[in-house]
Amino acid sequence: KSWFAVDPLEPNRVWFFSRAEATHTGTLHFGGRAIAATHKVVRSPPQAQSLLFDREGKVYTLTVGYCMDKRIGNTEGLGGVFAYLKAVGQPLPVKEGQRLYTPSVRFEALERLGKCAEALGYDPATRKRL
Repeated sequence: KSWFAVDPLEPNRVWFFSRAEATHTGTLHFGGRAIAATHKVVRSPPQAQSLLFDREGKVYTLTVGYCMDKRIGNTEGLGGVFAYLKAVGQPLPVKEGQRLYTPSVRFEALERLGKCAEALGYDPATRKRL
C-alpha cells in the first residue's frame, strides 16, 4: 500500500509512504549469502521514500527506508533491506542492522539543549547569534 504526494516546497520531489508485508518463501540472496526460506512473515513499519526528478522527468535520486513509527511491524523499527534481514533472523552484523537507533538520555539532553539555544537565537555549532 502506498500514498504519493508532490512536495509543496520542492515541486520536483514526490514523497510516498509504504507498509510492506511479505512471507519469506524463497531463497534470499544478499551480500554473497543465500538465505534459505524461513516462511517467516515480514511486517515492516510505515516508511517514507521520495523521488527527485530532473527537468526531463527522469529520476536522479531515490530515498528509501526511513521508518516513520518503529513500534509498528516485527522488524524492531528497521526499514528497507534491514527490515527483511532482521525479520528472517539474519540481521546485518552491525549495531545499525540489529534495531533502529535509540539515542541515549545524555544525547537526547544535549540535542534538546542545542534546540533551546537555537530558539534563543544562537547557533550551537558556531556559538554565534543567528
